[in-house]
Amino acid sequence: HSMIRRARDVLGWMPIAWSLYVVNLWAWHHPVLYQAALRDPWLHDIEHILFFLTALIFWWPIIRPVSRPAPIQDGVRILYLFFAATQDTILSWWIALSREVLYPHYETALRLWDLTPREDQIGGGIVMFAVGSTTYLIAILVLVNALLGEGRHKRSTKRALGDGAEKIEGRV
Repeated sequence: HSMIRRARDVLGWMPIAWSLYVVNLWAWHHPVLYQAALRDPWLHDIEHILFFLTALIFWWPIIRPVSRPAPIQDGVRILYLFFAATQDTILSWWIALSREVLYPHYETALRLWDLTPREDQIGGGIVMFAVGSTTYLIAILVLVNALLGEGRHKRSTKRALGDGAEKIEGRV
């Protein structure tokens, strides 16, 4: 159990989790790896398994499914997500705004709509941006709400303790 816990703590450490997730995401969107995964079903499966595993590792410090020796502050988790959203935006817009078709496979692929490969790539980058941004934004808003709720709870507890102290002083 301690080896599993140690691996969880190392992989779940924010700099490691973030880096694994981002490097994996960018690597599979590199034209060479992307093209290879489209040609080889086995490699395509590996790609998606790695997307799943690195996403699981990435979200681990955010959802905190188990207690940690030192809890991660909500503000740090918000920054972690902000930087993830930033890199995702850069990748999405690199795909959408590229002047050339990044993935030659789509130049000969079956067309369901009357889009050129470049228009399809632009759409893919926009969808990637919209879905990624929405996901990160929702998570950030949940954390901001928790942070604000924590502040309200502390103020109300302090106020309640203050009121209780005044009542005790009045009886003495």
